[in-house]
Amino acid sequence: MDGQRVVGVSVSYDGSQLHELRCAFIEAAKTYIGKDHTGMDDETQAGELYLDSLAVLPAYRRQGIAQRLLIATRERAHQLHLPRVGLLVDKGNPDGEALYTKVGFVYLNDNLWGGHAMKHLVLPCQRNS
Repeated sequence: MDGQRVVGVSVSYDGSQLHELRCAFIEAAKTYIGKDHTGMDDETQAGELYLDSLAVLPAYRRQGIAQRLLIATRERAHQLHLPRVGLLVDKGNPDGEALYTKVGFVYLNDNLWGGHAMKHLVLPCQRNS
């Protein structure tokens, strides 16, 4: 936040809720764009807080806001007792991948989502005793 202005946002959800949450997306896509995404590949699974979206207003980029949002997302996963944060990054987005690896995300495997070649990156949550 900058005063009352939202300058960055992180949207995530428990991967175990993917299919339940996806229902609204599938119905909206059918209604508004006439496309049925019923058979799309899963981008997450149980045991991970999935980072669906990360955005920072252009005028506020390169100030560490995205990094702080990623750290806050990891802390949210810890609060939810989930062992990791996961995300997909487009293989054609090296700047995005560099941001994620700078915070500690590591490569898990390749994925194909929406017809795009993606990398599945994960950020383990530290559990302090």
